[in-house]
Amino acid sequence: MMMSIQTDMIYQSQEQAGNTEVLIVFYIDECLTEKSKKRIQNQLLTVDGIAELEFDGYRPHLLLVRHSAFLIEANDILRRLDDLNLNAQLIVGV
Repeated sequence: MMMSIQTDMIYQSQEQAGNTEVLIVFYIDECLTEKSKKRIQNQLLTVDGIAELEFDGYRPHLLLVRHSAFLIEANDILRRLDDLNLNAQLIVGV
């Protein structure tokens, strides 16, 4: 089961097993169903370097993604969201 990402930790960098993991936030412009959110989560979790992600429970347009800065950049994740036909903007990240 995925650990819940703390929404008050908008930006955090930490050393874990030699990797720098970064929490970034994307704004998704669409109103998504729970089924669509699950599909997006399942597809993005297959990307090498993405450790975990979730939609904020109080602000459903915010997608929080923890990723390895050594394996994938925030702009690459943004392109993946674009490939899923989502209008997304990077709000906070590296």
